Amino acid sequence: MKQLTLALGLAVIGLSAPVLAADKIPSQFHGFWEKAEMCETAMEIGVPDTGAIIDSDSISGYEASCSVEKVTQVGVNEVTVNLMCSEAEGEYKRTDNLKLYDGQFLVITYENYEPGSRLVRCDK
Repeated sequence: MKQLTLALGLAVIGLSAPVLAADKIPSQFHGFWEKAEMCETAMEIGVPDTGAIIDSDSISGYEASCSVEKVTQVGVNEVTVNLMCSEAEGEYKRTDNLKLYDGQFLVITYENYEPGSRLVRCDK
């Protein structure tokens, strides 16, 4: 009986623990994300102004293009992404937190900054 209790306890712990050391951003975060009122303009020029274009291997925006180094699953709809970014001034490392709300809104928080705006997935 003790072994069954221990096994069930370990199973519950395993189900609630974050998944570590993935190297791909999950598909529910992929897309062209921008503030709702800015989608049309951003889609016309092909680059979000305040949002991001996210796929499994990268996050890019107006000034920076970043490659994924590591993805940590924080919750069902939340990941932390370690990135190597480049822009005109050079290369740097950055950590982003991506949190999806109701499968419709994305909030990106950069390390040491307040959470960003609520972004929507823009249609092509």
